[in-house]
Amino acid sequence: MIVLAVGLTSEPIVRITTPGPRRSAATEGPPPVDWLVVSADPRTRDRVLETIRRDGLTSHAALARAPQGPPGYGRRYRCAFVDLVHAVGDDDGMARWLEALRLYRTRLAIRGADGDSDHERRARVAGAVAYLPGEIDPRGLARLVTEISRLAA
Repeated sequence: MIVLAVGLTSEPIVRITTPGPRRSAATEGPPPVDWLVVSADPRTRDRVLETIRRDGLTSHAALARAPQGPPGYGRRYRCAFVDLVHAVGDDDGMARWLEALRLYRTRLAIRGADGDSDHERRARVAGAVAYLPGEIDPRGLARLVTEISRLAA
């Protein structure tokens, strides 16, 4: 594989593969889940999960007691909603979540506190598709979920 490094990211430009053994559904693992919701606030988490499910998409929620974010979580999720206002764990734990999701090209929607430039900076560094400052508007959230899901398809 030849990799072109540009700034902070690297993109493969040529990939040479050889035929290998055929993989069955049993060896490929579970299909990817559409959305991961990372928020320690049950109200926010439930609102986002309900919106996602209303769109007919699959979703999981990260537990409030899972501060480090298992490595490789991003492999299984096409999109993620990450709540920095009600963060899961400490700053280091949230940084690990964001990095794992970014590495696996998960489309990120990040909610931050209204007027918090640090939250906005973290969203930009993580490569968020959308940054939502302050309170969540239910209609705006529904449009956001639909649009980001479309981009990730």
